[in-house]
Amino acid sequence: MKTTCFLLAASLLGFETAFAAGASLGSSKPSKDDKKQEAASPSAEEWSIRSAILIHVADRMKKADGFYEVVDPRTTENVRLGFDKFLPGVETGKKGDVWSMRVDFLSPSGDLYTLDFFVTRKKGSDQYAVVSDRVRAVNSKDVAEAESQKSGKK
Repeated sequence: MKTTCFLLAASLLGFETAFAAGASLGSSKPSKDDKKQEAASPSAEEWSIRSAILIHVADRMKKADGFYEVVDPRTTENVRLGFDKFLPGVETGKKGDVWSMRVDFLSPSGDLYTLDFFVTRKKGSDQYAVVSDRVRAVNSKDVAEAESQKSGKK
């Protein structure tokens, strides 16, 4: 059971990317693929932010029978989602104290939901925590854009 949980967590955090890119484990001389992977590897800060998001998502999923529940802003109905993947990159707020990261989730009906997670560092600590989330897009269509078109705004 512990091995399964570790493999799931490692997969969600993206550890499989080093192996998918063809990284050689036993070679003392880095290959071209190793160098490409190293350049694309997330920073330590990004790993910490991913970890905070993963912990937040796992806690919420425990409470909702294995789903991450959000309100769909288009319909105002609750939607149950399953984790799909982290999207690359972290954005930093203007003051540098809030970071955001996008994560894809799938609904049971197959709709792709992209959520923004907003993360901050806990006071007096090196640990990060999710402070909020929001639905950014559904099936790659920006929710804010769809809402403004619906109301006639541009």
